[in-house]
Amino acid sequence: MGCFLSAPVYEHDEHGRATNPPKMVIQPSTLDKAIDKRRRRQIEKTEAQSLAV
Repeated sequence: MGCFLSAPVYEHDEHGRATNPPKMVIQPSTLDKAIDKRRRRQIEKTEAQSLAV
């Protein structure tokens, strides 16, 4: 879904060489949070329906 948000980030020295291994920068976007909330609500709904049967 949001793979471009967790792109590896390099630190560069004055010669433009990467000085450290890439660190994963994870920024959970509000869109991802909304999707997660909706998915969780859907799961709760289906669980309630299966319990009611």
